Amino acid sequence: MVKDENEIELVRTVAAPVEQVYEAWTHPDLLQHWFAPRGSAVRSADVALHEGGGYRVEIIDSDWNRHVTDGHYEELVPNRSIVKTLAHEGPGARAGVAAMRVAVRFRDIGAGNTELTLLHENLVDEDHKADTRREWLQRLDKLDALLARSRA
Repeated sequence: MVKDENEIELVRTVAAPVEQVYEAWTHPDLLQHWFAPRGSAVRSADVALHEGGGYRVEIIDSDWNRHVTDGHYEELVPNRSIVKTLAHEGPGARAGVAAMRVAVRFRDIGAGNTELTLLHENLVDEDHKADTRREWLQRLDKLDALLARSRA
């Protein structure tokens, strides 16, 4: 497969069973704990968990700016994959950006661990790619911390 120049891909091993990792991506009460980048907090998360259903996450950053991420689920395969559109509204939103697409794959790699592969498509330029990569890495660090607390 040829990598598109307007996308990023992240692969991470998460020290939690695939069912818990998938649940953290699909349940509003869990999204509130990790879906905002460092220094920000999720104010609200709403999910209509079915193909074609929508989601909306409102985030408040450290300067009290409001950011909204929303979209629709194109594919939901429990404990295997999530494919969704993604739009961003708020400070830092890039003008003229078409709806982005995020695909997340979950793979049980044994011993209670999950390989998570995230593909974020339709990014506009190198700065957008770098900012998006940084924000996803911060979110995934918070996801790791959330799931570690659930194991403790």
